[in-house]
Amino acid sequence: MFFFNRTNALRPLEIDSQFFSWIIFLFPALALTTPVNVGLTEVAILLSTIVYAKPLWQHRQNIFSPANGVIGAFAFNLAAVIVSLVMLGSRVSAFDNPARQFIVMAMIGLIVLNKPKSEMFWYGLFAGTLGATALGLYQRLAMGLERAEGFNVSIMYGDLAIAMGLMSLASATFFSGTRLAKLPYICFFSGLLASVLSGSRGGWIALMLCIVTVFAQGEPAMRRRLLLAFGISIILFATVFFIPQFNVMQRFSNVLSDINQYRRGNVFTSIGVRFELWKGALQMFIEHPLMGVGYINYHKALNELIFRRSIDPAVSIYYHAHNEVLQALATQGLIGGVALASIYAAPLAFFMRCWRRHDESQCYALAGILLVLSYIIFGLTQVLFSHHLGTGFYATSISVLVGLCMLNRASASQVDGFSTKDSVPVATR
Repeated sequence: MFFFNRTNALRPLEIDSQFFSWIIFLFPALALTTPVNVGLTEVAILLSTIVYAKPLWQHRQNIFSPANGVIGAFAFNLAAVIVSLVMLGSRVSAFDNPARQFIVMAMIGLIVLNKPKSEMFWYGLFAGTLGATALGLYQRLAMGLERAEGFNVSIMYGDLAIAMGLMSLASATFFSGTRLAKLPYICFFSGLLASVLSGSRGGWIALMLCIVTVFAQGEPAMRRRLLLAFGISIILFATVFFIPQFNVMQRFSNVLSDINQYRRGNVFTSIGVRFELWKGALQMFIEHPLMGVGYINYHKALNELIFRRSIDPAVSIYYHAHNEVLQALATQGLIGGVALASIYAAPLAFFMRCWRRHDESQCYALAGILLVLSYIIFGLTQVLFSHHLGTGFYATSISVLVGLCMLNRASASQVDGFSTKDSVPVATR
């Protein structure tokens, strides 16, 4: 499916480019709107990796070298899980998600090789965000659900919807001056509405990442528009707060009530359970600092703490700590903590470097920055990486955005040590 030109540069056929354009469109479009979520994209990446194995291997140095840190972080995360499973007991589900994350890193090379239309990612993100909100409205208004959940749990649906809304906002400069200029802002508000419909409180603090978006934009006019969008979102949120049907005021008032009840010894609340789970996870880490208790032993260790009366029996039915960092420390110790930090830090460092270049990759880099920061915030109250959707969405988004950043670099000769002479040519959006 490839041919070589006279300079021995690998160039894709049009059908290759179109195929991967649709992959990067369908990935965000299907993530929250269908039961298959990211599964179809993962299968497409796996099969494509097999089909394109030869060119990916032959040109691996030129294709992957700028992203070695990102790929290495996910490889280390997978290795840490394998070590934990070998040393402390095996459970297939614990290996599954990190393995998927590492496999989809091949999408970086597939994008560089096949040069899809970069803007298709934005169109897919818009379709996914608007579709998720429509689904949430249907579930709340037509089906009568108390909290919209899409095809997953409400927390996952709400958190990823707000992340997609924030990422949509990163495309404001890309579409500035076009007839689609208002669409990034519409999708941003759509993501916020979906989050409200889900009733998930933990992700609402991610709204403050709008400030990151504002200051990441260099043009004064764009900053003013983004500040206006942020102001409108605050007004809309305040309005929704006082509408009983959305149950936002009740959700917020429950936070203070739960904390007060926990102080009085009542753990049977949403916040109280989290506090107790955090205490238990921290105790596991203190007692097993290097490697933790292991995935397969987490629930057993939790019940041992209950038996010793270190934590309340109310948490005996839970299988994770409702905090990403504490979950990693409890199950994998310091090794797991470093592995988790690496899959946050390596992509963030890569996107920051791309953003500072002020070229056509900047909007994709900003979307990546917002994604990583959102996941760090969401991880304060939820373990997204214990869910297939949370794991797959993060890793696939990282790989797609890294690939698009490399594809849209300004210089055709040298980017972060990636020489394009006599290798893979540059494509622009």
